[in-house]
Amino acid sequence: GLAAAARHGRVVAVHCEDPALLRPGPPTPANRPVAAEVAAVRSACAAAAAAGARLHVVHCSAPEAVAEARRWPGVSVETCPHYLHLTDADADRLGPVAWCAPPLRDAARRDRLWAQLRRGDIDTVASDHSPCPPSLKQGPRPFAGIAGVQTTLSLLLAGPPDGGPPLDLARVAAVRGAAARLLGLRHKGILAAGADADLVLVDPDASWVVGPSTLRQRHPASPFAGRRLTGEVVATYLRGRCIYDRATGPTGLPAGRLVRPC
Repeated sequence: GLAAAARHGRVVAVHCEDPALLRPGPPTPANRPVAAEVAAVRSACAAAAAAGARLHVVHCSAPEAVAEARRWPGVSVETCPHYLHLTDADADRLGPVAWCAPPLRDAARRDRLWAQLRRGDIDTVASDHSPCPPSLKQGPRPFAGIAGVQTTLSLLLAGPPDGGPPLDLARVAAVRGAAARLLGLRHKGILAAGADADLVLVDPDASWVVGPSTLRQRHPASPFAGRRLTGEVVATYLRGRCIYDRATGPTGLPAGRLVRPC
C-alpha cells in the first residue's frame, strides 16, 4: 500500500498504536501506553521510508510520539485539541465522554505538546471529529471518540490551560490550513486568487458556553460541556458562498462535493 501511494504521490495517514502493547479495557494510559504509540510511529515511519512514501501520523497524544515522527523525513504529524486541553484526570472525572484512542495523557505531556506546537514540530491540529449516538457511550464497552469540529478553533484561540500565552493568529491559521497543503489540495487552505474562497470570520472577543443548546452536531455531547470559550465563528463561506451565519445558523442546503488532490 505504501509503495502504491508513493507511485501516485499520495500521503498515507495512519493511526499509530502497536496492538501488541495494548491491554484490554477502557482507553486509559495504563491500557494504551505511550510506548505503544511510539513503537507504532517508529514502525510506520520505517515502512514509509523503505517505500519512499509520505506518511501522516494522525492524532498524536504524546510528545514522545511527535518526537519520533520528527526523526523521519517526509513525515508530518497532527495532534487534537482534546490532547492540548484535557488530561487523564479529566477522563477519570468525566468518564466515556472524554474517552479516545490514543487516550488523554498527563498534564506534563499535555504541556510538552503545546511547546512542540509552538516550535512547529506539529504540522496541524485536527478535530478528529468522532461522534456517536449517546447509546454507544454507555454499556460495558463505551465507544472511544470525541466530537470536536465546533470547539477546535475556540480551543486553539484560548491557548494553553496553564495560563501561558495563546498562539498568535498566524500560527492558528497555519495549523488549521495545513491539512490542505499536506493532502495536495492547492485550491484549499489559502487566501489567494484562484483558490476556493473557503473562509471563516471569527469574533475573537465573543464568548460562548459549550452545551446542548450551542453545539450544532447531531449528538450534542462534549467533554468541554459547561466551559465558556472565547472566539466565536460569525460566518462561514464555502467557495465564496455563505453556508453559516451566527444569527441564523446554516443557510440553505448542503453544498459540499468530493475534494480531490490537484
